[in-house]
Amino acid sequence: MAPEASALSVPGWRRIATRLQVDMRPGERRLACLLFACFFLIVCFQYATKSVRQSSFLDDLGAANLPWVYLAVAVCSYPLLRLYTRFSESTARHKVISATCLVVAASTLFFWWILGIDSIWPAAAFYVWISITYAVTYSQFWSLSAQVFDARQAKRLFGFVTAGGLLGGIVGGQVARLVSAAADTRATLLAATGLMVLLALAIRTVPSRRKGRPAENRQRAKPKQEPARGALAIIRESRQLQLISGLMVVTILVAQTVDLQFNWAVENSTVTLDQRTAFFGNFYSVMNLAAVVFQLVFTARIHRVLGVGAALRVLPTTMG
Repeated sequence: MAPEASALSVPGWRRIATRLQVDMRPGERRLACLLFACFFLIVCFQYATKSVRQSSFLDDLGAANLPWVYLAVAVCSYPLLRLYTRFSESTARHKVISATCLVVAASTLFFWWILGIDSIWPAAAFYVWISITYAVTYSQFWSLSAQVFDARQAKRLFGFVTAGGLLGGIVGGQVARLVSAAADTRATLLAATGLMVLLALAIRTVPSRRKGRPAENRQRAKPKQEPARGALAIIRESRQLQLISGLMVVTILVAQTVDLQFNWAVENSTVTLDQRTAFFGNFYSVMNLAAVVFQLVFTARIHRVLGVGAALRVLPTTMG
């Protein structure tokens, strides 16, 4: 067969995916695009509500009180996540994720109502609650993705799925900006509620398990369960996990310090609640747009020319 005929026989979507350096093979398009859309909705929700979270807290309590809410998020996260883990272990994953999305949607609607109260506590409570929901929804999504993709598929397609999150960040910031300009900041939470309902519906259409192996082979491939050990005990036995944990601690310390300074600057350069929401929305959109451009233009070249080690040093170098 001539090269021209061979090229024409390739479906149009595969040619586009190849040009975008996405190795998507026959039978994977529907699932990959579905997870792309789900991650788009998750991150769109995150940045729309994050704009409201930041602007409402600055308006009611000020940047000087952010360290207290950082501490509250850390203290409240552990018991809530433990409670969620116990519940999720005895329930089908799709049902847990869909139920979580609906609970988050209902809570967002609740905060839309109480943020209209003339008090400072709703802004603080919203900050803590919505920060915890980000951790839960992200964890659920990647856990589901690992279930429906095998290791080889994940290496090829997770980059494409992640791109849905970058696009969601751009759109989510603009949702906050446009809705706060057209109505008010609280109305952004109504739009965010709709995003969570759409996500709950989309998750129900994701296959419950990956295809490609008979059920009896999957059953045989399951490793023997070992008694669970404490996380600290596992970290103490692994030099690599100790280094990763140390890097995580330093990363969070730097990120929280920069976040505090950034919010203080926003508080001093803006006046009204809606103005702050619009600023945060625009900032998050530009930030994610820059990430998309960097990923498309530079990431592959850095990996190819300089290697993974150099790529891992880009973030701390630019931060420094």
